[in-house]
Amino acid sequence: MTDRMVTPASGEFTVLNLSAVITMLAPALQTVIEKLAATHSEDDLAWFDDLEKELLLDAKNTVSEGLPIDAEVEGLKFGVDMLQATLDCCRDNLRLDHRE
Repeated sequence: MTDRMVTPASGEFTVLNLSAVITMLAPALQTVIEKLAATHSEDDLAWFDDLEKELLLDAKNTVSEGLPIDAEVEGLKFGVDMLQATLDCCRDNLRLDHRE
């Protein structure tokens, strides 16, 4: 996968534009996961558990450059919490009650 850095037109990351990104990406991820679920049988729950583990591991291994450590820790926790909330919403919508 190629990393691609996208920055706001102003060049500044603000609470407002970062909130807009989260507001847009969370439902987009939810849509992708729910479409992916349609390709699996209702009896096969392992795919979701595996995907959840991989997404959370990747998110927790994110490294930010140029940020004070306290800001990085807070941002990472918030991002992981948002990802988990999105995954939990998908699990509820898909009625996937199993969690390893």
